[in-house]
Amino acid sequence: MSSTSRSGQEGGRSDRLVDVELLDETTGAPGDGGEVAPRPSAPSDRRALPLVGRRWWPVAIALAIALAATSVVADRRDAARLASLADVSGVVSPLSGPPRAEWSTTAGVWSTPIETAGRIVYATGRADRGTDVIAYDADTGAQDWRTRLGAPTSDTSASLTSTCMAVTAKSEPVRHLVACLAGLFMFGGPGSDTSNVTVASTHMELIDAVSGEIVEDTPTAPATAIGQIGTDLVRAVLTADGHLRVERTDPLSAIPRWTFTSPAPWTGVDASNLRISVVADRILVLGGATLWSVLSADGTPIRTSDQVMGSGRVTGFTGRRLFTESSSAVGSLRTEVLDLGAGTSFTIAGYPAGPSPDDRSLPDLILSETGDALVASDAATGTDRWSTPVGKDGQVMVMDGQVVVDDPSSLRAIDGRSGTVLWERRGVGSVDHSAVTDGTVVVCLTTKPDGTADMTAYGLADGVPRWTVTVPSPAQTLTTIGRRLVTAAAGRTTVWG
Repeated sequence: MSSTSRSGQEGGRSDRLVDVELLDETTGAPGDGGEVAPRPSAPSDRRALPLVGRRWWPVAIALAIALAATSVVADRRDAARLASLADVSGVVSPLSGPPRAEWSTTAGVWSTPIETAGRIVYATGRADRGTDVIAYDADTGAQDWRTRLGAPTSDTSASLTSTCMAVTAKSEPVRHLVACLAGLFMFGGPGSDTSNVTVASTHMELIDAVSGEIVEDTPTAPATAIGQIGTDLVRAVLTADGHLRVERTDPLSAIPRWTFTSPAPWTGVDASNLRISVVADRILVLGGATLWSVLSADGTPIRTSDQVMGSGRVTGFTGRRLFTESSSAVGSLRTEVLDLGAGTSFTIAGYPAGPSPDDRSLPDLILSETGDALVASDAATGTDRWSTPVGKDGQVMVMDGQVVVDDPSSLRAIDGRSGTVLWERRGVGSVDHSAVTDGTVVVCLTTKPDGTADMTAYGLADGVPRWTVTVPSPAQTLTTIGRRLVTAAAGRTTVWG
């Protein structure tokens, strides 16, 4: 039997704890063959247990501190990861539990909705074939303002737009603006055999995002496109002599930050063909199917279609790479992948999958679809890494190193590097395979026998259902506006929070 006792030492040194052996109460003293009568337990015996227990206190405290520190580090890492997703297009704000329908609108959507200055803004049509820009309070759905856009219409014309974007004027005071491009399209009147549509005029309008006031209304060339880089406006036009001119400006500044003019004219481009796409601070200007130019954020030309022999129809753009239909494809569709910096290229099977959202956690992979399979190729060489079956109209997203596939057969997550299926949910029955994520769960719409739909969240890491809510009216799709979760049905858009 062992215990702990105090041993005093000479010289004024303090006492210290030492282990000593205690005799069993029924055992004789050493060297004595006789029995010893029982005696009461010494007080030191009762003190032994707490003294021994105290020896473990530092270990327990250290373990608790280590666990707490690990938890704090993990929480900070998760918080940092979720914060990094704030700039990833198509990722909604964190869904801590089942959302609820906040508000709805039946106004038709004619442009991609944007969220700016606490408002959701988009273009909508009028009965007279004109276009309005409408703004709702993003939290309550109250209509803040409605502004007429474009030139007056007639029986043989319509004012249309599909382009509105949020920009910011950095002058004092800072103004949040909505830039919209509106064209007046002329077409054959009643009884006319003319099916041609021509652009009579184009206006670029800047609208105050808070008040709805038109700040600037500028006539532009018929072939005009606008884009956004940061909070600046990018404008592309075809000049009178056919050259492409691109400018980046503060929206209300008369002086551009830079101007690019193409060395040679762009021929065969009309108003409906000119488009701008901005990805990863690189600007792609498209003039139809095969005419293009890529510029850096400071206006430096990176590569143009006239530098690439036999460029096919553009099918995708990542900022670093351009995807075009392969002119050498025979029998099966293939895509040519052009490294815009190096100018080198290779081909892959199928067409770009265009994952959305994509948090860029798999930069060494290119995903393409062949019609019945999703193929992952090496981004440097085009070599196939892995493939998985995919159904018609399936959706693909990339999140945290996983490829999530939502198609008619199942909802599943695949390790992007190995191709291993991490989890799979069959019988999900998604309405239109338009899954949405906040970075921790994947949300899908599923049909029910009575024709209504449920919105169900599955854990991104394990596929386990987290929550389910019933959608009040039959919904056709899930989507996002800014970082808000939205359901859309015929004639109705509902914002959830």
